[in-house]
This record gives sequence, structure tokens and C-alpha cells, in this order.
Amino acid sequence: MQKSLRLSPRFKDSLSAKETNVFIVDSNKLLRASLRHKIFEACTLKRAGECSYEDNFISKISQSTPDVVIFSSFVYKKETLLQLEKIKQDNPLLKIIIITKSTDENEFFKLVKFGIRAYCLNNYPDEKLKFIIKRVINGEHYFDDCMCNLFARLISNMPNVECLPIDKPVDEQFGITQREQEVLLSAIKYNTYKEIGKHLFISRHTVKVHLTNVYRKFNVNNKLDAILKMLEVKFGIKI
Repeated sequence: MQKSLRLSPRFKDSLSAKETNVFIVDSNKLLRASLRHKIFEACTLKRAGECSYEDNFISKISQSTPDVVIFSSFVYKKETLLQLEKIKQDNPLLKIIIITKSTDENEFFKLVKFGIRAYCLNNYPDEKLKFIIKRVINGEHYFDDCMCNLFARLISNMPNVECLPIDKPVDEQFGITQREQEVLLSAIKYNTYKEIGKHLFISRHTVKVHLTNVYRKFNVNNKLDAILKMLEVKFGIKI
């Protein structure tokens, strides 16, 4: 049984610090109602609107001008990706969350390249979903642990992958130290500073300093973008 994630008063205050409009897309009315309850019950997030996939959701989203759109019960199709691309063209700052019944690695790669902010299963308790939305609002990414395992497998199998030629090593291009690379790669598998520090036998504060330096050198703001940058510059793989 999953345990509910309790939100601290400070976390709740941060949600209300700036009003955020959220739009929901799901063809099942009962699932939309369930999402409404999870997201908006006793929470200051504002409902911008909702509709089904069969509706002209591009037009409805454009009219509602939300900050975040949640595509629930998402089914990957070529035409759906084209619709998402149109939405992003109309509103580049829009943050998209994909909630799916089952994760798919090929689908995940294409959606991350497209620019989604979160990719997760639909079995989260109420407070966890609010936590994911809050991370997205703050400009971060969230993806399920199985996707972290995908990155870890990809990197661990790099010797068997045919890479594009690299002009200079990542440390020469960006001044990334060997220790900073180790911390970033460990961040793929471990979610918190404490867990990373325990794995590398360094303090939580030292982990935070290393990751902050990596983000600054790569000119990114979060772990996922840093990992994608590492794959591109270190191994010649652009996702």
C-alpha cells in the first residue's frame, strides 16, 4: 500500500505564492473528476479548464491560457505529437505533464526531446501528484524511476554504442571535473543529495555544491537537462 506524502506548511505556502492555472485533458469523465479532486481539493492551484482528447483540445487550451497542461491516460500517436507541437508553438512557456498507464522508453525519448516536463504513471496518491506539479511549476522535471534506470543503462553501455566524434572531452569543453561527473551520473540513480552523498561517501552539502557547479557550467537548471547535456557532449548522443 502506498503511503501519502505529507506536505509541510512551507511547501503549501510555496504552492500559493503564485497562482498557477492547470488544464486537464482526459477522455474519461470519471478520471477527470478524480484528477480534479487530487489536484484542486484543499489546494490553491486554479483549474483553467478541461476536455477530452476527442474535443479540439488545441483550441480549448489556447483559449484558457493555462500555465500547466496535464495529459492524462496519454496514448502516444503521431497525430497527438503533432498536436502537442502546435500547442508548444502557440505557447512556448507552457509546461506539459504526461500521465500514462504504462511507461514506454521510445515514447519517453521522443517526448523528452519534444520538451515535456514530467512523465509518470497514473497511480500516484493525491499529495504526490501535487508535488510533481510543484516541481514542474518551479522549472524542474520529474520522470519515473524506471526512466532513471534507462539513463543508467544507456550510460553503462556506452562502450558498445557507436558515438559521434567529439572535438574535445567534456572536462575541456566545460571545465567539468571528474568528481562533478561522478556526482551527476550518481544523480541518475539516486534522487536526494543524502542518497548521492552516501553512495559517494561525501556530505549532502558537497553533493549540492557539485551539482550546482555542473548546472552553472552546462547552463542548465535541473538534473534532466544536465544529464542530456552530458550524453551529448561526452558521448556524442543527442536526444
